[in-house]
Amino acid sequence: MVMFLKKYFLPTFIFITLYVNVPPAYAAEFGVVANPSTFGKGAAFEARVIIDTQGESINAFAGAVTFPSDLLTPLEVREGGSIVNFWIEEPRTATSSTVRFSGITPGGFNGKALLFSVIFRAAEPGSATIAVESPRALRNDGVGSTARVTSIGTRVTVSNTPASSGSIPPVEDTDPPEPFTPVVASDPAIFGGKYFLVFATQDKKSGIDHYEVCEGSIRQCGDAESPYLLHYQSLGRKIFVKAVDRAGNERIAALPAFMHLPWYQSLLLLAIIGILVHALFNWRRLVWQNYIQSP
Repeated sequence: MVMFLKKYFLPTFIFITLYVNVPPAYAAEFGVVANPSTFGKGAAFEARVIIDTQGESINAFAGAVTFPSDLLTPLEVREGGSIVNFWIEEPRTATSSTVRFSGITPGGFNGKALLFSVIFRAAEPGSATIAVESPRALRNDGVGSTARVTSIGTRVTVSNTPASSGSIPPVEDTDPPEPFTPVVASDPAIFGGKYFLVFATQDKKSGIDHYEVCEGSIRQCGDAESPYLLHYQSLGRKIFVKAVDRAGNERIAALPAFMHLPWYQSLLLLAIIGILVHALFNWRRLVWQNYIQSP
């Protein structure tokens, strides 16, 4: 009996124990949701791109939303309510059949939430699949290890019946983008070691439309992307960074002129100070002489 237990029961018990205690293989799931999924020709609808981390803490997301351009026309991207704090490649409708994206969430995220939405117009009748291709995710484990991922698309149907309405109400947004602090940095591998500006913020309603950088005066601004090569490498001028959301609201962050002026500007400044001191000395001497000579 003892030999029977050792030969048959013990290996079976060990196998069952190991099988039961094997940790589940998590896989972060990218998905696209369109509700409803049937539209008349000419209708505008929203497709929500979501992430379900399946119990893992994820801090970086990337992929490409694909769709048939002959049936669907991308109109805009909305980032309101996104869990992404900083976009490395902000989702844009720059191409007719792909919306690429990559972003990070410092500290990680665990759960199911929105990454962004794409507004489409149903251009032609037919059946179309909207999906996230080449999905990637990194774990919030201190080393950024690659997480297992899956992707589930959605199928929408466009009928021949003309849509009664061809638009989606715009997002109501009266709030400026979130506060942020630009950073001046230099790196031999970036811009040949010259000083550049790094900046990023977010807008939880309509999303960031663009940035502007002003060097020296708030009235002298130009569209910019981070990292931004500074024109005045002496860093002797005040720097303003303006974040503008898609509703036109603005948030301005300012950096002081915190570096020494170049030698020629320093000499000019010293000369001006010397002239002023000399003029003040002569004026005081003249006043003193007039005082002595007065009866």
